Amino acid sequence: MIPRIGFTIWRKDLGRIKELINELVSLSFDHVEIDIDTLLELEDTKWLRNFVELLEENNLTFGIHGPWKEIYLASPQEEIREAALRVIERLIHRLQDFSNYKYIVLHPSSENPVCQEDPRVCLNALVNSLNRLLEIDNRIVIETIQGKCCGQLNHLEILLDKIPDLRICIDLAHIYTENMKLKQFKKLSDVFEIVPKKILRNTLLLHLHGVQADSGKTRSHRDFSYTPLGEENIFLTTREYTNIKYLVFEVFYSREGKSSWPRDVGDEIKRLRDLYKGS
Repeated sequence: MIPRIGFTIWRKDLGRIKELINELVSLSFDHVEIDIDTLLELEDTKWLRNFVELLEENNLTFGIHGPWKEIYLASPQEEIREAALRVIERLIHRLQDFSNYKYIVLHPSSENPVCQEDPRVCLNALVNSLNRLLEIDNRIVIETIQGKCCGQLNHLEILLDKIPDLRICIDLAHIYTENMKLKQFKKLSDVFEIVPKKILRNTLLLHLHGVQADSGKTRSHRDFSYTPLGEENIFLTTREYTNIKYLVFEVFYSREGKSSWPRDVGDEIKRLRDLYKGS
């Protein structure tokens, strides 16, 4: 089965949403990921209703990326973890009127220094959080993230031992950036070389975006002007792991640093579509 190919949109796209969707359709996208930056954006859901109605009119499926700033689902400090849980529970509640979403992506994070000393402490806290959330909505997906806790590949392997049917979002650029000093990756998709099969078997979607390394600074969520995607590796991996259902271009900025458009990844989309068409 061919994965659905998506593009990230968020509330700030309200003024250009019709133009965005027209361009997505013209470039053969068939999925969108709606990024909800903060729960405050859902105090009034008219914008989201507008988005969803337009997506459904154009036969585009959609997923949700939940808030991640100040959301520490892996915190070993119970008061902080409980506060994060309440935010995500309220998110799920407010999404009840938009129940056609395919998944909710969450970050498995904590900034507590204890996690650096013994990640198991934070992973146990994360397991407790996820077990509670999965009882409410089984469409929860955990993303690979940068940092000490708790979305690195070795952390996710431990997490899958504890929650075997947990679904994963692999963010290629996050893994690329985390390991670029150790590995000489030529393309973003080269990171599949270090992703354990155990994680790939549980992966529902991929986040795809470019990395710009310049003057000692690394910037992600760019187009692929700086770091090639490697479409053939994406194609071969999704053909082997048919559980990967969505490829989401999480590209926020063009080469010029301006807000991106679907056309900024038009070449990558065409190469992917040609590969799938020929298979």
